Amino acid sequence: MEWHKITVETTTEGTEQVCAVLMELGISGVEIDDDYAVKMFLLGSRTHWDYADERLLSAERGIAAVTFYVEKPDIFSSVRAAMADLRKNGGWDEFGLDPGSLEVTVETVDDANWIDNWKKYYKPFRVGKSIIVRPVWEEIPEKNEKDVVFIIDPGHVFGTGLHESTRLCLVILEETVKGGEHVLDVGCGSGILAVTALLLGAHNAVGTDIDDACITASAGNAALNGVGGNTFAVYEGNLAADDGFLRQIHEKYGKFDIVAANIIADVIISLAYVVPRLIKKGGTFIPSGIIRERAGEVRESLTASGFTITEERSEGEWIAFRAIYE
Repeated sequence: MEWHKITVETTTEGTEQVCAVLMELGISGVEIDDDYAVKMFLLGSRTHWDYADERLLSAERGIAAVTFYVEKPDIFSSVRAAMADLRKNGGWDEFGLDPGSLEVTVETVDDANWIDNWKKYYKPFRVGKSIIVRPVWEEIPEKNEKDVVFIIDPGHVFGTGLHESTRLCLVILEETVKGGEHVLDVGCGSGILAVTALLLGAHNAVGTDIDDACITASAGNAALNGVGGNTFAVYEGNLAADDGFLRQIHEKYGKFDIVAANIIADVIISLAYVVPRLIKKGGTFIPSGIIRERAGEVRESLTASGFTITEERSEGEWIAFRAIYE
């Protein structure tokens, strides 16, 4: 099916009025492309990320775009007329505002390209010595007898295996799982770490995440890989901040041989003081998702909480540790 992408060029201060006019025309589902707005969101949610594109963090008020998709382009002329009226009668000069050009453009897109084209770039790939990550729409690649294949339907959650921090975690996990371990994956995302641990020979695995979309994705990917029931469970909750949730996991599962957390430095620093309640003596904690400039802080928190760091690995700007609880 063909869709028509209609875009209105405006500015940061013009987006609200443009969206209001489009709503009057019956158009409610829009995309706003505005680097400055993204910058404001990032600055307001600083505790949830460690790394962002410097271009976004330095964005100034400027050009923005409002985009929507329709099956028939009939509304194009109405939108163009409405934007011409908005430019003329929007009272911009009175308030010293600039709405931008308010130029309206249209292009035709194929929904197969629009929705699924990215999939052709996501191919099976190898991590470490024996782990193969295979998207569910791809054929099983050639593999060695000892290889394990994690089948993934990535959806819209973090954890495709392509990011450096996930690969670091997988490599350390591959070297740590010997068979029969109890594994906890904090911030499980797609479930890639927990499920791969099971494929490598762990006895059971538990995943936790604060996002219900990740709970659904993890359960789905576990099913794709034939694990579940008594071997895998996933829960929504915040182990770093919710003591009641932590007690719930501890009471049900006891302590774990391996805890993995591919999140961000601030959360890992909080977890460093919580994980000792969930990990066995001699157990392995694998924190990843740490940008290089925050590695020192994470290292200090781990040491202060009774962990001995036996390995530090890096890829690009990202760091992961192997830490043993003494």
